[in-house]
Amino acid sequence: MKKVCGILLVFVFLLSAVAGTSSCERHPTPNEETTSADPSSQAPDASEDPETTDGDGSDVTTEEITEAVVTTEEETTESEITTSIACEEHSFSEWEILKLPNCMERGNRSRSCTKCKYVETAFDERLPHSFFAGKCAVCDTPDLSPTLGYNNKITVLYWGDVELPEFDTFGPSINAIENAIYYRNQNAIFELGLQKDGIEWIGIDGDHGEMANFVESLGNSYLAGEERYDVVASYSRTTAHCAINGLLADINAIESSYIDLSQPWWPTAVSDLVIGDSLYYLTGDLSTNLLHMMYGIHCNLDLIKELKLEDPVSLVLNKAWTIDKLISLSEGVFMECNGDGVPSSGDRFGFATEQLHTDAFYHGARYRLIEANDESILAVSKDYTSNSLKMYANTLVNFFATPDVRFTNVSNNTFIDSKALFFQSRAFAAMQYKRSATFSYVFLPTPMLDSKQDGYCTAISNPFTLWAIARTNNEEMKREATALLESFGRFSYTNVMPLVLAGYIDENATEAEIINASACVALARAGIVLDHGRFFPNTFMGGNYMNEVFSRSIIQGKPWVDVLLTVDYASNLKSTLETIKANNSKAP
Repeated sequence: MKKVCGILLVFVFLLSAVAGTSSCERHPTPNEETTSADPSSQAPDASEDPETTDGDGSDVTTEEITEAVVTTEEETTESEITTSIACEEHSFSEWEILKLPNCMERGNRSRSCTKCKYVETAFDERLPHSFFAGKCAVCDTPDLSPTLGYNNKITVLYWGDVELPEFDTFGPSINAIENAIYYRNQNAIFELGLQKDGIEWIGIDGDHGEMANFVESLGNSYLAGEERYDVVASYSRTTAHCAINGLLADINAIESSYIDLSQPWWPTAVSDLVIGDSLYYLTGDLSTNLLHMMYGIHCNLDLIKELKLEDPVSLVLNKAWTIDKLISLSEGVFMECNGDGVPSSGDRFGFATEQLHTDAFYHGARYRLIEANDESILAVSKDYTSNSLKMYANTLVNFFATPDVRFTNVSNNTFIDSKALFFQSRAFAAMQYKRSATFSYVFLPTPMLDSKQDGYCTAISNPFTLWAIARTNNEEMKREATALLESFGRFSYTNVMPLVLAGYIDENATEAEIINASACVALARAGIVLDHGRFFPNTFMGGNYMNEVFSRSIIQGKPWVDVLLTVDYASNLKSTLETIKANNSKAP
């Protein structure tokens, strides 16, 4: 239990360092620092308690994530260090957590040099209050934010076949994440002043195969003038389909909206979801599945040590984790184990994946599918036909042609059986390793194109939730819906998201390894990418999803130019945007 608390503490610290930032900005200004919002300053009573703020008010860059996990000089003063016999180079023990911080007092930890007994003590800043039902759950400080007093019900239409818990958990649970979701919902009911059972959850299957069914259900209610649903939350491509059909409200047009996209629970990538001047859907920490579906690279650390390879965690933290490094570390790892003489199940591989995951490499190199052009109109990105992408795709084609790579629909088993050094998959796969793996593991961000890239970029597998507000003439109801989404986001950021991310960490790791592994996960979250090219329905894009073209190139071993121009995506995108404009110009 102490180690789990330690993991959560690390995440609170690291996420406060990158709150509101993204390491995968599309067009950063040279030498520009990315500022962050201090989560403590977002607490409802932050103005009453200045000690919960950052202290010096300085901005934090994503570079400081790695500094935070390997140094403590900024947190340590001369009076906090004792030493006996000095030595030229210290060899420190692991950090020992002496006291965990809370909203009332700082925490502290120490480590000592094994040679000279030099003792170093570091202090961890106080945490923000954790408000629930009108007071802090830790210190009983009252929540000074007024209850909105809506005194009604909000109805949420959600996809009932969601892969992992995100919506109504119907009561307290022994599962920590489900329990946190339950209290998130209860906290929102209190904040908005809703009735006792003030959120009505209506689940309709809406995954890829049920997309039409979900859209039809929402559309029938809208056309009948029922205004039955207030909030819509579904599979990413399904929510996008609802927007194309004119069934969602423009969040940017809602007067006095409570949604504040500058807050750390909303990824900066939400800005890429704007269509013209309109924002029809968004996502963030309120979607547990957004976090679960982060693509990255799972690594078998025992095999790294056995093969005496370069530590990939250090590469990540030093911003040197590139596609060339992944390929070079994977080369020569293949070993015949099952005696059949060909690469197959039971053999050892350097890298394993499944076809549907490989498009994560595209966004990991910071390439875009669809983005706003100079006139702020969505267009097929110039990346899509660039020479740079052509060379990158062909590099991966050559890599996948080696015996070191295994790609099937059961690659997860290859990794769990300790037969793969690296495994490309979604973050939540790590939660299975807690039950099955007999080796040490870590979740790494998708490697960069090269060391010149400004930060890691994380593609999201499609089974995540895009949240939206149902189209209606009731302006006050739309405003109330924004309050619900903002409340969900804030509580998820402080209480749900840290539990989700902690699930990807190997609890059997040492404290130092946990700190560094947590930094890797935080970097993946900071680089989340949202791209319309991943979830505009294929019926509107010529029958083919744009992101799947890249995957086919790699898996089929064809040069990028041979598979590229099978569909006129530019014309199809233009037609889709015209449809969105027409359907959303009609009076509700």
